[in-house]
Amino acid sequence: MTAGVRPTRRVPRARLSGRALFQNPSRSGGFWGLYPLAPGDGVWELGAPLFERAELWIPAGGGEGYRLVIESPGAGRPGHGVGRARLNGEELPALRVKHARIARGGVLRLLK
Repeated sequence: MTAGVRPTRRVPRARLSGRALFQNPSRSGGFWGLYPLAPGDGVWELGAPLFERAELWIPAGGGEGYRLVIESPGAGRPGHGVGRARLNGEELPALRVKHARIARGGVLRLLK
């Protein structure tokens, strides 16, 4: 099964496997503002994504899966940065999140 990306602006679409998205972030995660602090530690640092909105499908066993929506108003514009983040409405104490929390899907808002 593959992970799909549906950007809201007219940009090229990409299709990545769940393994590529989460095990090789240098090829994929930076587009969505997700950067590994240290490979294998299970924590993502949050930064400015290239898209204002993207939907990622995260495959799970048995044909099931989760949808992670990443929203960042103003992304891709000059001077856009991220100063705080919310996951499913909950303010994150720092600009990082454990992989286990986003692997279950939800809405991640990256705000200025």
